[in-house]
Amino acid sequence: MLSELLFLRYCLLGDHHLQTNDRLVCDNCLEQIPITREPHLPHVWHKSDDSPLESVCSYWTFQEQVQSLIHALKYQRKPSLGEYLGQFIATRIKLPWLSSVDRVFPVPLHPTKQRARGYNQAAAIARGVGEALSVSVDATGIVRRRFTETQTKLSRTERHENLMGAFQVHPQVTLSENETILLIDDVFTTGATLESAARSLRKKYSTTVYGLTLATAPLEA
Repeated sequence: MLSELLFLRYCLLGDHHLQTNDRLVCDNCLEQIPITREPHLPHVWHKSDDSPLESVCSYWTFQEQVQSLIHALKYQRKPSLGEYLGQFIATRIKLPWLSSVDRVFPVPLHPTKQRARGYNQAAAIARGVGEALSVSVDATGIVRRRFTETQTKLSRTERHENLMGAFQVHPQVTLSENETILLIDDVFTTGATLESAARSLRKKYSTTVYGLTLATAPLEA
């Protein structure tokens, strides 16, 4: 009894205790976060003729609760939270193409940034998505070949230019031409990161590539 009192855990999004089967945040709180309208397209994404992405899905709209979750995931060393969130959204999204996915790739961090953080938050989300979809996750299949500075203050055009050629497919990765690939990241802002990573796949293989993020955020002015 005493040990239970000493180690009570609180939901990241509320002041209530977590049940034993909850992981850092309870489903009830997650269900209260506003979601994007089906087909869950990011607010600012309009598919261009030359886009390497077939479509993109962003489940939540980005606001205070999502910001708290992303901050905990990225900066408070809680990769298990990413797995839980990935599994949560993948079991609730009802888009036909999601069932056609053959393999999941997280958008990679540059090795310097990953060493500093200790893990790639997108890979954590991808593991949860892969588990929910019962498909394999290739955490090293795409490589970030050069370091890029933070994109927070960059415009849409500057973001795309900043990430041009930033990714490449790992030399040991082999894809069949009819595979459907799902790219995972945490937040969609302009699509520059997902499109750059998808372009590295499409440059080498004629695969169909989709994107999935936890949330979609408006581009800062």
